[in-house]
Amino acid sequence: MSIQNFNIDKNSESVRDLVPKILVIEPDPALGEILCELFESAGYECKIVKDTPNILPILKDYNPDLVLIEYLLPQVNGGELCSQIKNDLRFSNVPVILYSAYPQLLWSVRDYGCDAFLAKPFDLNALLSQVEKLLVRSKEQRRFNLLKIGIKERLNYLHKFLSS
Repeated sequence: MSIQNFNIDKNSESVRDLVPKILVIEPDPALGEILCELFESAGYECKIVKDTPNILPILKDYNPDLVLIEYLLPQVNGGELCSQIKNDLRFSNVPVILYSAYPQLLWSVRDYGCDAFLAKPFDLNALLSQVEKLLVRSKEQRRFNLLKIGIKERLNYLHKFLSS
C-alpha cells in the first residue's frame, strides 16, 4: 500500500483522542466562535460554553486538555471557575488561561491558580503560542506522572519479591 492510498478517518475514536481539546468559557458568542475557529484551524477540537456557575460536570463530560476562561462572566467570575478546576484532583493538571479586558486584574488571578493570563485585546498568534506551550508542558507532566506511577509499582513489586 502506497502512502497516497493511506487514508486517516479523522472521526475515528483513536484519532479523536490524539487531538487536543480546548474548552472556551466566553459569554460573547461572536468572540467564542472566533476563538474556536482559530483553535480548529490550528488542529485542535474546541467547545464553547457561554457561562456556568459549576464547571466540573462540563469538564467531566468534555475532558478538555486546556480551558480558556473570560474573567468577567455573568454568573460567576472566571477565577472562581479556575479554582474549581485546580481544586479537583481529576482536573487539577488541566492548564487554565484566564483573560480579560481589565489588565489590572492580573495581580489577583494567580490566587486562583491559573497557568496564564492574557489582557484583551490579545494577539491571536500570542494566544496560540501560549496554548501550545501549556499543552506541551501538560503533556510532559502527564508523562512524568505516569513514569512515577510505574516506578512506584515496580518498587512495590520488588519489595514484595524481596520480602517473600
